[in-house]
Amino acid sequence: MLAAHGAIALVAAAMRLWDLGSRAMHHDESLHAYYAWNIYAGNGYQHNPMMHGPLQMEATAALFLPFGDSDYTARLLYAIAGTALVVLPYFFRSRLGNLGAIFVSVLLAFSPAMLYFSRFARNDILMAVWTLGLVVCMWRYIDEGKPRYLYIGAALLALAFATKETAYIVTSTLGLYLVLVVAVRNWPAIREGIAIGEVSPPVAAVRIVGGAWSVFTRGLTLRGISRPAAFLVLLITLTLPLWAALVSVLQDTPLLSWSGLVLASPGGSIGPIGAPIRGGLVIAALVVLALVWISAVIGFKWSRSVWWRSAAIFYSIFFLVYTTFLNLFGAGSGAWHWENLFTNMVGIGSGMWQSLGYWLVQQGEGRGGQPWYYYVVITSVYEFLPLLIAIVGAVYYIRRRDTFGLFLVFWAAVTFILYSFASEKMPWLLVNVTLPLIVLSGKFLGDVAVDLRSRLVGIRRLTAIAAFGLVAVMLALTIRTGWTASYQNGDTPVEMLVYTQTSPDIVGLLRHVEQAGDALEDPTAVPISIDGTSGFTWPWAWYLRRYTKVAYPSYDGGLQDAPDSSVLLVHANNRPQADELPPDQYTEGVRIKHRWWFPEVYKGVTVRQLLGAIVDPSAWRTAIDYFLFRELGTPLGSEDAYVYFSPEFPPGFSPLE
Repeated sequence: MLAAHGAIALVAAAMRLWDLGSRAMHHDESLHAYYAWNIYAGNGYQHNPMMHGPLQMEATAALFLPFGDSDYTARLLYAIAGTALVVLPYFFRSRLGNLGAIFVSVLLAFSPAMLYFSRFARNDILMAVWTLGLVVCMWRYIDEGKPRYLYIGAALLALAFATKETAYIVTSTLGLYLVLVVAVRNWPAIREGIAIGEVSPPVAAVRIVGGAWSVFTRGLTLRGISRPAAFLVLLITLTLPLWAALVSVLQDTPLLSWSGLVLASPGGSIGPIGAPIRGGLVIAALVVLALVWISAVIGFKWSRSVWWRSAAIFYSIFFLVYTTFLNLFGAGSGAWHWENLFTNMVGIGSGMWQSLGYWLVQQGEGRGGQPWYYYVVITSVYEFLPLLIAIVGAVYYIRRRDTFGLFLVFWAAVTFILYSFASEKMPWLLVNVTLPLIVLSGKFLGDVAVDLRSRLVGIRRLTAIAAFGLVAVMLALTIRTGWTASYQNGDTPVEMLVYTQTSPDIVGLLRHVEQAGDALEDPTAVPISIDGTSGFTWPWAWYLRRYTKVAYPSYDGGLQDAPDSSVLLVHANNRPQADELPPDQYTEGVRIKHRWWFPEVYKGVTVRQLLGAIVDPSAWRTAIDYFLFRELGTPLGSEDAYVYFSPEFPPGFSPLE
């Protein structure tokens, strides 16, 4: 089994590391890479929840130290994480089974979403590693009861909350499952101490909660508490202070609106988005401290020795990451600069409050504007194999009432529902939706394979063999889909996974500028002006990070004076002002695609249209053409720019056709 997992891991690593730096840097990738480079260069970093947790920037900066900074190394962390994810099922064999663990690893290795976003500088693949690791720890602790799984789980929790706010969804999902398990196991004891009678529903609810709390508090001893309850206590007590910002939802309600308190700023002139302001800062501090105290009381009552060790692990990682401890390396020199350690203490406050506060405020934005059925569409296009197997597996485990199988069904269903109804839906979040589907699918395939070898006979055996044949065909299609998305269309948005992407024209222009710089004594001294309109600063801030004569003015108000630059890039909307520049200063502008995106033809589809498409042959042809060949009947959207060169600048640049 070890040899099989090793072979799968090697294949996964090769797929993730090969040609990693060739694709144009996405807008978000360039942000993460640039701020990682700032840490590497000794400029530090202050946590900004807009870019989620600081872990990915710090870890990437750490990789820059031995390997240097490049497009390749900017994505290296995620390729390593994607490979580690494929390895994790090996440590879950006790529940998945030997064959089930292999199937899960294979599905993770070749999953189009997992492959693509293992080659993409965003933190969702990191969250997949922490999430699966946490699930493994939870079940290993439930099965074996060894405290080391609590300690590892505490570390994984800290890494998750230092990575991305989807940690709240992960914690809620696992916590809800454990609450249901504990409630079902203790329901007889809870019911025994409750006398509801003919009281009103509110009173009955209070008595039920009171009875549950009584049973819970009586059971808070190391000897008396069940293992699922112990893991639940760990989840609650370690993360409870990080939920403090939920109080901010009350600031605009009659309960607090009269006070004028700002617990989570909407942004603008008021203050940073999601941050408490003035009097709200005092309230926020008091709420956090109160929750820390409550957590410690419960944790010590449960198990003093286990809890303080778990808390020490959790908060050590959390505080080190949010205070940007890697700044102590200083300017990438390899020398230790202890004076830089803990220089970003404000990160503790922003990590504990503003991380959640920011995204609570942003929920109304609904960025992406995707319909509720978005993950049904994109999962069907890319993760059709685990989706179909998971549906069949769910029926199988529900009928058998298999405890672990039911957990996998619960995990997959709740995750799919939560992400479907979250206000922001993006293709990279498909990683989180796909993970439980793959684990459920792999476990089911493993169980069926075991039955096929020892139990199934007759027509059931033939059916299982035929089903595995179909799975093999679908796996081949899956491999083809992932290969096409990752290596052929990696920065071409005919893929829903690509969504919106920096155009290859930008890379071509960069190469032309680099070739021109090679003729100079200082190759980084090429004077360049980039119009910052509509976020065009990115990905140029990353690409031109070493250039010494770069400016990022905004030309949406016009070009007041001719810039003293050899290269001038202007947003297409500002071309009329650029064309008025003296003709002897710049050549005629060349139009390039700066960023382009997938035409979201699936939006606004009604139930009537969907039902009509089912019986419409032309709709089927269109769907098959896209599914197999990525042929679209609609042109790609794009936001363009014009690039101008000074007359002495070497000619020869032309955009891709």
